[in-house]
Amino acid sequence: MSWILMDERTLQAIEFPRALELLARRCLSAPGRAAAAALSPLTEPPSVRVLQEEAGEALRLLGEGSRLPLAPFEDPAPWLEDIRRRGGALEGERFLDILHLLAAAAEAARFLGERADRLPHLHARMAGADLLFPLAAQIRRVLNARGEVRDDASPELARARSRMRSVRAEILRLLDRVMAEHPAAIQEALVVQRRER
Repeated sequence: MSWILMDERTLQAIEFPRALELLARRCLSAPGRAAAAALSPLTEPPSVRVLQEEAGEALRLLGEGSRLPLAPFEDPAPWLEDIRRRGGALEGERFLDILHLLAAAAEAARFLGERADRLPHLHARMAGADLLFPLAAQIRRVLNARGEVRDDASPELARARSRMRSVRAEILRLLDRVMAEHPAAIQEALVVQRRER
């Protein structure tokens, strides 16, 4: 059996670029839009069959009135590439972006797992996603909802922050005592803290 490869002229004639444009508009994320725009016709029958099965399962799901629980997310590629290139660490806010992405993947994996018997190809598409879920648990254990490192992220940090609060309170008590003992030397009896200093 011979397969005909589509050249650029044929793709233009069937308005394939326009179809990709319409598909990309329906994607919720920048990586999804980029992947949709980069699609090209498949020529290998086994690959075509798998995608047809996936599309059929998605259509059945829509026909039942269900939808995959997908959510928009920020594209992590630019800041991950920046870290890979120059080294360094992520800010807490970026870890929250990762947590959001992992939560969306977990929800989709759970949804498809519950329907694996009816949606085996879509379920297989999520294979391996569960390997990342311990990372989400670790991020939640270390960061609070604002992306700040929690006091109890480690025993050492808990002790250091507890000691820091004690020292800060002691400094404020000393300042209050100095101001009370030398009121003539103080213009204003107000201790101002900026950025917790």
